[in-house]
Amino acid sequence: MILKNYRSIRGVHCASNALTEIHNYYNPDNEITESIVFGLGEGISFNYAPLNQQRPRVLNFRNPFLENIFLNKTNINLKWRYSKELPINNLKKYLDQQIPILLHTDTRYLPFLNFSDPSTLGNVGAHTVVLIGYNNDTYYVSDYISSDILEISKDELIMATSQTKPPFFKKNLWMPVGRFQINDLETKIIDSILMNSQYMLNYNPYTGINSINKLMTEILYWPKFPYWKEVAFNVYMAIEKVGSGGGGFRYLYADFLQEVMKIHPEVQNEKFISDLRQIAKSYSKIAKLFFRVYRKGDIDLLKQIKIQLFELKKNEKNFWLSLEKVTKNRFHILS
Repeated sequence: MILKNYRSIRGVHCASNALTEIHNYYNPDNEITESIVFGLGEGISFNYAPLNQQRPRVLNFRNPFLENIFLNKTNINLKWRYSKELPINNLKKYLDQQIPILLHTDTRYLPFLNFSDPSTLGNVGAHTVVLIGYNNDTYYVSDYISSDILEISKDELIMATSQTKPPFFKKNLWMPVGRFQINDLETKIIDSILMNSQYMLNYNPYTGINSINKLMTEILYWPKFPYWKEVAFNVYMAIEKVGSGGGGFRYLYADFLQEVMKIHPEVQNEKFISDLRQIAKSYSKIAKLFFRVYRKGDIDLLKQIKIQLFELKKNEKNFWLSLEKVTKNRFHILS
């Protein structure tokens, strides 16, 4: 069986696309776009932190709690579930009730991705897919890479979900998502922009502008870390290739702001869009330098990255300060 009337769509990012599909499955007469979902999930971030010996440093450019943040803005309370083993029978019970299920997976074990990573580290974060059906030991999932329904065997599904990934570091993470809707969308959009701005500006040492500063401080010392070139490759992938829409998710957020301009006159400033797209181009330029670091191991390239990060920090800070000011004023009016 496959969920009746569930529509798989090709998108930009795994988590935001999955949430878009589920929202539109329950609300076919009030559909929203992936960019709106990404914005409501306060999706933009810059996270730089130590992880483990194999991955001495990791960088992430989207909010690792995007799914939770978005779903907290709906009219139901949801949270990730986990267990020692994947509860196959429970998954089937929810599917029989026509309820889709979010799964955290490892891309290396999803047969339809043909994942090939030239580095030895594999992907850092979890990959979100939607479980939408089954037939004996064959399971059907929706993934942002395709508008087709994709097949995976029971054994492959168990393997893909049994790997621990940041930020939760739990095996077998799953979330059945019942019928929901988003009330007072206008206010929640402004609140999301304000919260994302503040997250980028002053959250903690491992996020946003503070995190860019941390990377600038350490980047010249990367060759002292194990697997430093492989880490550089993963940074390139995270910015440009692995479901970000390019430019470290900034193009996707620019699309969100473009839609917001139709709803909120106060945010009708094309400069926000042009500035963020220029920032996205800076990310792409930095990504290419990280790729060259991986290929050549040239320490001088790290100096170029540090220079680019200095400009990036300045531009990101100015952008988020401007956006915070506008949305803070608007939020006080709406609330």
